[in-house]
Amino acid sequence: MSLRLRCCTVLVCIGLLVSSLPVLALTPPGSEPFAPGTQPIAPNEHAMKSLVPAKQHIDTGKTKFFLARLLGWTRDYEGSLNLYQELLRTYPDWDQARREAARTAYWAKKNELGDRLYQELFTPTVDTLLARELETAASREGSKALSQRLREYIPPDPESTVFTGYEILRQTQSQASATGPLPAKLQTIRRQLRAEYVFQKRVWLEYKAKQAMWNKRFIRAKRRLQKLVQLEPENREAWFDFAQSQCALGLCGQEAETYRQLLAIDPKHNLAQRALERQKTRSKPAIQARYSAWREKGRGNLARMGRQQADIRVDVPVACQHGVTLTHSRFWENPDYGPSSTAQGLGVQARLRPNAFWSATLAARFKDYLDGAYEDQSTGEFGLRFNAWDLAHVDFQYARENVLPNGYALEQGIQKDRWRAELAPIITHSLSGHVGAEYSDYNDQNAGSRLDAALGYVLTDHPRQLEVTLSGEYRDTQHASQETPQNITHPYWTPQNYLGTAVTLHWQHDLSRFQFCGSRKNIYDLQLTFGTDSDSNPSLALKGKYKLDFKDHWGLELEGMIHESQNWDARSLQMSLTYSF
Repeated sequence: MSLRLRCCTVLVCIGLLVSSLPVLALTPPGSEPFAPGTQPIAPNEHAMKSLVPAKQHIDTGKTKFFLARLLGWTRDYEGSLNLYQELLRTYPDWDQARREAARTAYWAKKNELGDRLYQELFTPTVDTLLARELETAASREGSKALSQRLREYIPPDPESTVFTGYEILRQTQSQASATGPLPAKLQTIRRQLRAEYVFQKRVWLEYKAKQAMWNKRFIRAKRRLQKLVQLEPENREAWFDFAQSQCALGLCGQEAETYRQLLAIDPKHNLAQRALERQKTRSKPAIQARYSAWREKGRGNLARMGRQQADIRVDVPVACQHGVTLTHSRFWENPDYGPSSTAQGLGVQARLRPNAFWSATLAARFKDYLDGAYEDQSTGEFGLRFNAWDLAHVDFQYARENVLPNGYALEQGIQKDRWRAELAPIITHSLSGHVGAEYSDYNDQNAGSRLDAALGYVLTDHPRQLEVTLSGEYRDTQHASQETPQNITHPYWTPQNYLGTAVTLHWQHDLSRFQFCGSRKNIYDLQLTFGTDSDSNPSLALKGKYKLDFKDHWGLELEGMIHESQNWDARSLQMSLTYSF
């Protein structure tokens, strides 16, 4: 018997076995049917169809329903969606199949199809049904005053409000003791629509959460998912998405608790088990060995330096989402002009994540030159990020940095204090951008400014993502470099009224077996940048990066860069190996 025939035989046997079971017993990891236990008083006909499929569904549609789910779980999204569409053509009122199809469409990153399927689940909306019922009741009411009172509760825009009008009516009834009893007909209509209201609110919250996560608005997604799991606590899909939104916001302590709650509902939820194990690994101390090398040449004698650095870093998470990193470093600096040097350094960095809106970093570093040829140096930084209610990320950074492009700068101990502010609007899933401004104050009585902006568009989606980005910058420095036979004043690049533009093609391929926030990574990343500027200096830059997590506790990163232009060339290499305890 061939392998394909054996597989088909197994699937047919599974289908026959499943066809003898109630369809609502089929519960996949990460999703759950509408709960029969929440049936309201006097549900209407449409709501009953969403609760229990008709007999012919069980007789002829259930095997396809099971196979559609199975294909979705095994990432054959196209095959799964084709089966769901076939089911919905045959049984257009099967709401659970439609909801599963909408979820699968989002898994497949077919968000437009997912949006349409979700919207069909609340068409007509509860408020539309409420408006119809109230208008019918008012037109048949003999009392003009009572008829007018019924019309007062008709939602003004029922198609867009979905269920807001119904909630206003329900709130009014809870306050009826203060305003007088509601008409009996009004209470009857409210009870009749309660099942539809509960179902549509659940679906609407799930839909809006999926939409928010797709567009990287994780605060909104988190809030809606929190409401959804309270309203529908057996919804495993919602619980997992809730944890993922917390992970994306850096709230890994809350993320772990959400996974535990999901596993209390479904102890065999495969992804939740894996995600919780990864969260535990990320929450433990880690040690990292890192090596980097840098070489630049050009702009006359302004860029003539080779540097190497080796670090041992110990990272200690604090309550998971905060952390402290201690670093011991060794430096080797080899300028083309001037003596080479060796130095060692110590550094400490603190990371804070108090909530979903704010995060901060604070770092200090000390560098000690062992041969005494150069003065010791202290550097540091402070960074603050604010998520402006999923509208934009606002960043502010202050840093004191060494400026070491050549031996003259090394000998003079050039440093700068750099202030930067950046605004990055959260536009859409595919469109991103930022605008930024910098001011640098050098310790040799010089200053510089920079303005930059970029706009990127994703052409193909994850896991094979191709993005094109247009960027531009303006730079100006108060005093230009001045070179003499023995020295250089302001020994670093000092652009004057400089304009530069670039186009970057960014390719990222995610080869990870499991692709969720916090999972083990196996990703490579390539960037190719074509640039030109007001100095008539066309440039070409290639960057590459590879990240691999392996054996649960190990992580490897490799990164390199090549930049070529008429005025300035540069090379860089960085590699690190991390072990998490």
